[in-house]
Amino acid sequence: MWNWIDRLRHRSPEVENRRRIGDLRRQGVRIGEGCLILSTSFSTEPYLVQLGDRVAIASGVRFITHNGLAFRLRQTYPDVQLFAPITVGDDTIIGLNAIVLPGTAIGKGCFINAGAVVRGMIPDDSAVGGNPAQITGKVSEMLARLPDNPGRLDVYSLAPEERRERIERHFGLR
Repeated sequence: MWNWIDRLRHRSPEVENRRRIGDLRRQGVRIGEGCLILSTSFSTEPYLVQLGDRVAIASGVRFITHNGLAFRLRQTYPDVQLFAPITVGDDTIIGLNAIVLPGTAIGKGCFINAGAVVRGMIPDDSAVGGNPAQITGKVSEMLARLPDNPGRLDVYSLAPEERRERIERHFGLR
C-alpha cells in the first residue's frame, strides 16, 4: 500500500496532464492534441468549451460559460439562464489566473497574459492583457524578439538544482 501512495505523490507531470485531460474530456470539454492543461475550472457547462491543438492553460485559469445577470430576470422568467460557448484556437497560451468569459473566441497563436479577463473575439496572433483585456501586440513580433531577451535561458530540461544555480548566476544572485 505504501508503494501505491508513494507513486501517487510522485507522478510525472505528463501523467498528471493526461489524467487531467481525460477527466475534462469525460466532462465534455473538447480538447485537441498536444495540450498542456494545469487548470480544472471549466465552468458548470464544460461541454461548451472547445480547445484547439497545442493549447497551454496555466493553473488558476477559469472558463465561465454562463452569465449570472439572468438572476435579475427570474421574477419574470423563473427558469431563465444565459449561456455562450468558448473556443480557443490552436497554439494558444493562457496565463495564470486568467478568466475567459462566455461567448469568447480566442484565435490561433494567441498569448493571454496572467490575470487577464477576456471577453469577445480575439484575432489570431494577438497578445492580450489586462482587465478588461485588450490587445497589446502581436505574438509573432514578441517571438521574434525572444532570442535576444536578457531573461532568456536555455534551462528547461535541467534538473531543478542546476536550473536554480544557472538562473541565480545569470541574475547575479550568487
